[in-house]
Amino acid sequence: MSIKMCIYSKRYEKLINYYKNIFVEGFVEKHHIVPLCLGGEDTLENLIALPPRAHYLAHYFLWKANPCNSKLAHAFAMMAVNNPYQHRVMNGKLYELSKIARSKALKGKKLSEETKQKMRKPKSQQHREKLLGNKNAKANKGKKLGPRSAEHIQNLVAAQKWYHEKRSKEKKEKALKFREEFIVSRLNKRQFAEIKSINYGTMKKYLSGL
Repeated sequence: MSIKMCIYSKRYEKLINYYKNIFVEGFVEKHHIVPLCLGGEDTLENLIALPPRAHYLAHYFLWKANPCNSKLAHAFAMMAVNNPYQHRVMNGKLYELSKIARSKALKGKKLSEETKQKMRKPKSQQHREKLLGNKNAKANKGKKLGPRSAEHIQNLVAAQKWYHEKRSKEKKEKALKFREEFIVSRLNKRQFAEIKSINYGTMKKYLSGL
């Protein structure tokens, strides 16, 4: 290992050790201490809750310490990608680094003909709306709707009822799963909430009575 790689490896170890010994308030993200591609396991012992900035730095240090590992390069590059659950704000330098990592991760990788065909196809309307937003919805914002029929109102009520029943069922299933895992984890509620990247107050509701 070169001196530069060793430096980043020590920085990563220092970062992880710091967050192992404190409780992070607010939004956190789940991170594998030893990456799965380096032989790490998907267990509670190998998971840590990191705030977004620290999570980004963790993947940056891992990539710099293992520059030949394409999976770690790809994982770092994906830290710059927004999704419906995470919105990451980046400066130009970090964006450039993520693009370099992704380029190196894909260098020499052969794409299947099926993948090439998918890349050539134009994006669907639904996909464009996810990226750009539904322009029809924005255009209609603030407009007054005409009177709704009785059938339309019944459909809306039925859809709303179905949605609430679905959410209630999902919450019960999630609570049951968390309760089962908590019993065998031997952690206190705060530690368990941190590992699962769930707000402590919310987790207390899931584990009420335990």
